[in-house]
Amino acid sequence: MAMTDNTGAKVQLSAAQMDWLLVSAHTLIEQHRQDEALTVLEFLQLFEPNNENCLKLLARAYCEAGRRKEAQACLQQVQALPLTEAELTAFDLLRSRIAGGQQQKAKAGG
Repeated sequence: MAMTDNTGAKVQLSAAQMDWLLVSAHTLIEQHRQDEALTVLEFLQLFEPNNENCLKLLARAYCEAGRRKEAQACLQQVQALPLTEAELTAFDLLRSRIAGGQQQKAKAGG
């Protein structure tokens, strides 16, 4: 997908660039650098809002960053995707973590 810059010129990412951004974001998540990963993933979404791998990584990064509402929104989109058995299990665990965090927040009065 292409976007335009402030001069009106088209800006487009190649498939290799998109793949590199996804790998970079995954690495940042593994290094517990969620804020940086989210910057990369949110940038990628500007170019390709329906990128399945980006949505999956966003759900995880939002959850690990404590941004539960955003994580839930991504998970709702991810549910509509064809998922492997391993991905279904991983996203079920992620949903449990989000629900657990919300329960703790409610008990704390927040």
